Amino acid sequence: MTILYNEQALEWFCYHSAIIQEWRHAHSSLPRPSNCSSSTRVSAHFERFVAGSFWTSTLIIIVLSSSCLLHRARFKSSTMNHPSSGLKAPRPYRPLTTPNRAWEVQKLLRTTVSLPSRNTIAKYLIDAELDMKLYEAELNRYKAEILALENRWSSLRKLSERCRGLLAPIHRMPPEILTAIFTHCCECNELTAKVPPPAIVLSMVCGQWRELLLSTPHLWASMNLHILEGQDHSKLRPLTELFMTRSSSQPLRLYMTVDLHVPAAIVSSALEELIKTSSRWQSLRLSLNTSVAQEYGLETIRGKLPLLESLHLDAIRIWDDPDDATFDLFEDCPSLNSVVLDGPDRFYERIVLPFHRLQSFTYGYGNARAALSRMSLCDNLRDAELSCVGELPHHEGQIVNETVRNLTVVACLSHDVPAVYKHLTLPHLSSMQLQGISSEEPQQGFRWQENPLVDFFIRSSCTLTSLTLKWLRITDYQVIAVLQLLPTLESLTIEECHDSRYPQYGSSLTAIVTPALLNSLSIDPFPSNPHILPHLADLSLTAHLDSLDQAALLNVVASRWLPDPDFSRELGVTCLQSFTLGLIGKDSDYSSFGSLEFFRGVGLRTVVSHIRKS
Repeated sequence: MTILYNEQALEWFCYHSAIIQEWRHAHSSLPRPSNCSSSTRVSAHFERFVAGSFWTSTLIIIVLSSSCLLHRARFKSSTMNHPSSGLKAPRPYRPLTTPNRAWEVQKLLRTTVSLPSRNTIAKYLIDAELDMKLYEAELNRYKAEILALENRWSSLRKLSERCRGLLAPIHRMPPEILTAIFTHCCECNELTAKVPPPAIVLSMVCGQWRELLLSTPHLWASMNLHILEGQDHSKLRPLTELFMTRSSSQPLRLYMTVDLHVPAAIVSSALEELIKTSSRWQSLRLSLNTSVAQEYGLETIRGKLPLLESLHLDAIRIWDDPDDATFDLFEDCPSLNSVVLDGPDRFYERIVLPFHRLQSFTYGYGNARAALSRMSLCDNLRDAELSCVGELPHHEGQIVNETVRNLTVVACLSHDVPAVYKHLTLPHLSSMQLQGISSEEPQQGFRWQENPLVDFFIRSSCTLTSLTLKWLRITDYQVIAVLQLLPTLESLTIEECHDSRYPQYGSSLTAIVTPALLNSLSIDPFPSNPHILPHLADLSLTAHLDSLDQAALLNVVASRWLPDPDFSRELGVTCLQSFTLGLIGKDSDYSSFGSLEFFRGVGLRTVVSHIRKS
C-alpha cells in the first residue's frame, strides 16, 4: 500500500504542475489593463491558491516517500529473518574497543613499562579478550553455516548420483527379464557363515532389486546346506529360517551334506527348520551317514514327502549300520519320478524306493549286478544312466525294458562297456550316449571292444535316431562298424579327447575323425555300396586340428548338402541341416575352413569353434 500511495502522489503532483504551467503561459501572453476587473482579481487569487497547493502537495509527497522507504526497510528486515527464506539478517554492528588502543600499545612495546602503562595494557588485554570472544563466536557461526551448507551439498550430490543411476540401461530392463536372470543366479544358494548366498547378495544391490527379490519367493527356494567339521554353525539356523520365510509356500530344492564328525546336536539344530517343511520338498540331494539319520531327526519325514519329485543320494556312509538295516525313508513318495544313486553297493542293496514310479534312474560307481537289478525294477523308466558300473559281480541273464528311450553309459575302464551292453535289450531305444569319464585324460589300459555294442544293437533292433561318442579310446574302423548298423540315425556327435599327453598309447588314443571315417560319411552319387547314415541331418565333430583332413571334411559337408528335394529323394539321402566343428589345438586359425561360410550363406547352420589344448 505504501508503494501505491507514493505513485498516486507523484501522478497528482505532475498533473497539477502541468495545469499551472499551461495557465501561466496562456495569461502571460494577454495584455493586462491597469484597472483589473473582478474576474481578473479572481484569477490572481486562483493563481496564489494553486501555487500554495503546489507547495502543499510537494510536502505531502516528501512525507509519503519517507514513509515508503521506512516500510520497505521493515519489509526487507522481516524477509531476511523469516525461517522459510533460508537467509539470516546480519548481526548489529558492535564497535570493537581494541583498535582504539592499538597504536598506544604499539608504542609501549618499545619503551619501559610504567605503572600507568600497565593499567593501559591491562585494559587493552581485557578488551582484547572480549573482542576475541566476539571473533570466535562469529567464526563458529560461519563454520556452522559452512558445515550445514556442505551437508546439504553432499546430500544433494548423493541424490543426484542416485537419480543419474536411474538413467542406466539396467533400469530399462523389464522385471520379467530380471527375474529370469536372478533365477539362474539363485539356482544354488549355499548357506555358509563366511560368504552370503546369491539371493542375499542380489538383494543388497539396490532398492529395486531388493523389492523384486522379496516379491519373488521361488528365488529363495533353492538351498545348499553343508554341515562340515571345523566350520561356524551358529548362523546356519538363522539363515535357514530366513530362507524358509522368504520362500513362502514355494516348493523347495535342497542339497544337504552332513559330515560324519559333526556332533548330532549341531546337525539337529541346523536341520530342524528344514525338516518341519518336508511337505514342501520338491528336489532333494542328500549326503549323510545312515546310522545317525534317526539322531538327526530325519525319521520324522517318512510319509511326509508329497511333492518330492527328484532324489539324489550321494556317498552315503554306512560304516556303523547293522547288516540287516534298511533305508526306507523315501518308500512312500507319491510324486517321485527321478532317482540318482551314487555310493557303496552295500547301501543300494538295502534301499527301499518306489522304483515302479521312476521315469529317470541314474546309478554310479558300483557293480553291474546292483545297478542292473535296480534298473530292472523300473517298469516305467524312460531315461537311464549307468556310470562306472563294471565292477564284479556282473549281472546274470538278460534285462528287457521296452520303456527306455534314452541311455547314457559312462565308461571308466574297458570292462564297463560289456558289463552293461551284454545284459541289456532295449527295443525302443532312440538316443544313446557313450562316453569316457573325462575329456582331458584318456583312460589308461582302456581297450575298446565293439562286439558287445554291436551285439546290443542287433539284439535290440532299436530305431536309434541320436548317437554321441565322446572321449573314448576307439578306432575309426570300430566307429564305422557301429554306424553301419544304424541306418535310422539322424544326429551324430563324435568328440575326441582334448589331451594327447600320452604318446605311449599311439595316435589311436585320440584320433577318431580320420580320413577313413570322413570318406565313409561322404555321399557318392554313384555308390557301389549302400550309403552310411542316409537320414543324417545334424553332424557334430570335435577333432585335433593338426590331424584333421580338411579336404575330406569339406567333402562330407558338400556331398550331404542337398537342398534340391528331388535330387535328395533320388539319392535316398536327407539334406544336412546343421554342422558343428570343434577344433582342438593351441592355434585358432580358421582360415582354411573359410569354405564353410559358403554353406552358411545358403542356409546350412554352421558353427566352428576353437578348443584350446591343455
